[in-house]
Amino acid sequence: MIQATYLILISGIGAAIGSVLRFGCLELASNGSDDWGILCF
Repeated sequence: MIQATYLILISGIGAAIGSVLRFGCLELASNGSDDWGILCF
């Protein structure tokens, strides 16, 4: 049970980080800055 809870937490945190990065990449792209373009898939 404890391991399953950790997996859920880790996947939830990973999804949150992923969406934040995607949003940040969209913001940077709309601002015309491609310094971080290599991180944006």
